[in-house]
Amino acid sequence: MAARKPADHQEKQTEPKVTKVAGGHRVEYLGASAVVRDEALDDYEMLDELVRMQNGDGTIVPSLLKRLLGDDYQAVLDGLRDPESKRVKLTEVTAFLMAVLGTINPNS
Repeated sequence: MAARKPADHQEKQTEPKVTKVAGGHRVEYLGASAVVRDEALDDYEMLDELVRMQNGDGTIVPSLLKRLLGDDYQAVLDGLRDPESKRVKLTEVTAFLMAVLGTINPNS
């Protein structure tokens, strides 16, 4: 039996894994995991922020992610953090956000 690689040495998954949980969905992607509550998807202000992001306002991404992930926000950032540089890449945060929106709400 082959030894398991430590989590920070494993290949990051290329497709999001979504599991239905009570009151929402658990999304696992790129080494990060979060529960997105159903009520977060039925939030007018979140929709407004999503539209602003889609219209090119990248500065709204942190606020949108906080609104969508709630208490799991910091855990997602920690899961996406590069183990060597200790930085969180904007490209991975955006990929995680789009994976969440695309898998939970395919019409987004």
